[in-house]
Amino acid sequence: MIVECEKCKSQFNVDEGVLKEDGSKVRCSVCKNIFLVYPKRDRGAESTPDLTIDDDMEETVALDSPPRLEDRKNVGRDQHRIPVVALDRLTLEDDLTDEPDMFMEKESESPPPLVSPKQLKSGRSSALPVFLIVIFLLFGAAAVGYFFFPGLIPGLGSPAQPVVVKPEIPDAGIHKLRIQAQAIESYFVKSDKAGELFIIKGSINNNYPTARGKILLQVSIFDGQNKVILKKNAYAGNVFSDEELKSLTVEQIDAAMNNSAGKDNKNLKVEPGTAIPFMVIFNNLPENAKDFSPDLLRSSAGS
Repeated sequence: MIVECEKCKSQFNVDEGVLKEDGSKVRCSVCKNIFLVYPKRDRGAESTPDLTIDDDMEETVALDSPPRLEDRKNVGRDQHRIPVVALDRLTLEDDLTDEPDMFMEKESESPPPLVSPKQLKSGRSSALPVFLIVIFLLFGAAAVGYFFFPGLIPGLGSPAQPVVVKPEIPDAGIHKLRIQAQAIESYFVKSDKAGELFIIKGSINNNYPTARGKILLQVSIFDGQNKVILKKNAYAGNVFSDEELKSLTVEQIDAAMNNSAGKDNKNLKVEPGTAIPFMVIFNNLPENAKDFSPDLLRSSAGS
């Protein structure tokens, strides 16, 4: 006997002998819908079966197996239906539990993986040591060939010696000029025109093999924390007596120190092995001045 679910329209082959004369409740294994089914001989006399669930009906029949329909999406109510497959057995609803139907296929279940995680893990763990051993052997062979058989490897010979290139330091014409430290002296001179003057005197030796000229130097004044508080430049060869300084203004003194030729052109040509005197003059020296330092700046070829 063919039974059709009223809700999902699935068809089942039911043994008519398990149905009661006054109807039996059955449960669709596809959509779990419960409805009444009557024996075939009773349904011929009745126009429309009463689908109301009767309290006197204590037992129902569960359809345990889902229909195996092909291309169900293309089958409608009025179209020809594909033959159903007979059920193996029927079970009364009272014997059924809330457990899922054993014949229902769970959509959430995915097919078993082709390779289990354990297999992947074991495969990776076993391949890693082999890979490391191969790399180690390759490096070892390369090292042996490089150090013991360099001639066998094209392009390899004795290790090339590194070439050390020393950067060229531009010569400003002062590398072989020397300030005679033992000849440096400093003192104060009071001038009515320039105020109190601080004088630094000394001489510069020319150790170049050729003549030098226009020798320029700089004197820095430091405070107690060794910070530079004052600087002044002066060309060598501009030397004045105390009496001459007393008659000059600050502007005249600065102009004289900026004379690159020097007094009487002494700073135009300083012969090799000779020395030239210098004088650097400060006026109104700061009270926190504690020390000074003369430094050579540049020179040019003698003319």
